[in-house]
Amino acid sequence: MKGNTQPAKPAELEALFAKSMTALRNREFERAMRFGDQLLTLSNHAPSAIVWAVRLRLEAHQWQAAIDIGTPLIDQAPEASGLVGHAYENLGDLDKALLYYQKAREGQPDNPSWHYHEASALSRLYRDFESMERLRQAVKLAPDPGALLVLAGQELTFSHPEAGLRACDKAVRMNPAQEGAHVLAAKCLMATRRLPEADRRWSAAIAMRPADLSLPLERAMALTRHGEFEVGIAALEDILQGNPDYVPALVQIASAKRITQEDERFVAKMESLVKTANEDTEDPIALHFALGKSYDNLGQYEEAMSHFDDANRLRYRAIEKTGGFDREGYVANMALRAHVYRKEVVESEKRNGNSTEVPIFILGMVRSGTTLAEQILSAHPDVAGAGEQDFWINTDLRLMDYAARTLNKEALQVASEIYLRLIEGFAKGAPRVIDKQPGNMILAGALHIAYPNARILYMRRFPADNAVSIWTTNIRTSTRFVNDKSNIVHAYRQHETLREHWNSVIPADRYLEVSYEDLVTNQEVVSRQMVDFCGLPWNNACLTPEGNKRQVITPSLWQVRQPVYRSSIDRWRRYEPWLGEFRKLLEDY
Repeated sequence: MKGNTQPAKPAELEALFAKSMTALRNREFERAMRFGDQLLTLSNHAPSAIVWAVRLRLEAHQWQAAIDIGTPLIDQAPEASGLVGHAYENLGDLDKALLYYQKAREGQPDNPSWHYHEASALSRLYRDFESMERLRQAVKLAPDPGALLVLAGQELTFSHPEAGLRACDKAVRMNPAQEGAHVLAAKCLMATRRLPEADRRWSAAIAMRPADLSLPLERAMALTRHGEFEVGIAALEDILQGNPDYVPALVQIASAKRITQEDERFVAKMESLVKTANEDTEDPIALHFALGKSYDNLGQYEEAMSHFDDANRLRYRAIEKTGGFDREGYVANMALRAHVYRKEVVESEKRNGNSTEVPIFILGMVRSGTTLAEQILSAHPDVAGAGEQDFWINTDLRLMDYAARTLNKEALQVASEIYLRLIEGFAKGAPRVIDKQPGNMILAGALHIAYPNARILYMRRFPADNAVSIWTTNIRTSTRFVNDKSNIVHAYRQHETLREHWNSVIPADRYLEVSYEDLVTNQEVVSRQMVDFCGLPWNNACLTPEGNKRQVITPSLWQVRQPVYRSSIDRWRRYEPWLGEFRKLLEDY
């Protein structure tokens, strides 16, 4: 029973609160809670006393008790809602934590704590764009140097470099000694092609930590990603002059240029280092991939494959320690997609989709030519490139009721609205925006329901060439099949099954399969077909995608700066004696 027949005097309540506070300061949690509970009773469960009782449970790490006490009050006191959210976050239930933080923020919109907590929960849920939107408001209410840098990184990621630069400058004014602020400012300036200004920021950051090689390395890598290969490679060579054994710089040079006989000393250095590299680090994996690429450039294919095999062996060894690749789970996941996004479901649900034509999705198996397709289309003045956005992959779990094997229509509608805000930052006035995340392949049905007028291009590549390209590329991904040949074959076959399903479900005027080989050998014909499919007039800029200056951060960064070439066709033949499991893909074709 709550309450007393005689209301407590203010002095009594203040005394109990003081005793509770003193005990808390002394880390005497049980004593603090005892006084707090007396305060709760004598105050007739006043909201402020309940909030204090919840705080005490949080301090004592009694998460469930905090929830039990605070939950009945959340409609009366926003602060209680936020504290309950904190308890749920500590229990690992981020979805519930987010709901309570949102309620607290709505009740106390001028309290920066709830904006910050909500932004943090969204980030931990891999909802980075929404986190950025919330963090913008948080730093307006209560600027913090660290939070400003997080915001600057998010602004840059989502193509708001000017906003990112403003956040960096504000962080520097608050704490001039933050080299990270200068690094992010430099990257924001590079994104707007203000390279001299960017260099001044790089210099400021490097001056703060002159012994840290990672900063000049970051600068060099940023230059190559923006297509400034000569300057970037020169910067890498400068690093190596004083640090000839610095593996990251050696590896970056190998990825940023074609290796020739003149680079014999450079290759020999990597061979020497890989023999003594600690196999529990990333260095030997990176070196083996770099050596494989170098020997491939030199036409020494047996040596190249030997290094590629070693690199993948080391990478998959680490994957096996955490469970390896779940083949049965992969099959079940692909089958679930085909079931949830059946033709009748897609036809029925897309009537409620957004009519926009802005998004263009380029899908396919990893290393199937998605970057080349994006470069060609984004060379068009009416098309902007957004790179590989993880939005839909990270939203995937919310789009389906896995137990009922049905689509969560409400979640899809909410996500579709958020995504349009996301790509608006990349559009910069262009009527079309490309998202070339290959992993969106498993979500093609959802994307068509969300945006029935959006175009979806599926890149197909000759299976053996696709598999060899995966095997010979240092792919940093959560995808667990890419470092084992038999797993690649298994995954490719599952992709083909789902691809055939999408082909039968999504109308031909919204879903186009593009052969990588046809695109490379008949560039203009297929490029025109792609542009026409997207509902755009032809533009000759699409014939010279190597002139497209947008930033590229995929492993294809060097290739896409070159004119379209045919040497990647039938590349598997160079490695025919060492194909192993990949021969099964030749049998399938």
